[in-house]
Amino acid sequence: MEFLLSVVSMSKILSGVRISTKRIVTNGNKKISTVFNY
Repeated sequence: MEFLLSVVSMSKILSGVRISTKRIVTNGNKKISTVFNY
């Protein structure tokens, strides 16, 4: 049971990291595009 809980928490952490990375990448792309536009 404890192993299952740890696996679930790990997957939650991984998905959260993935979402934050995606957000950072999109923000970086927006900044780069604005820099190129000016």
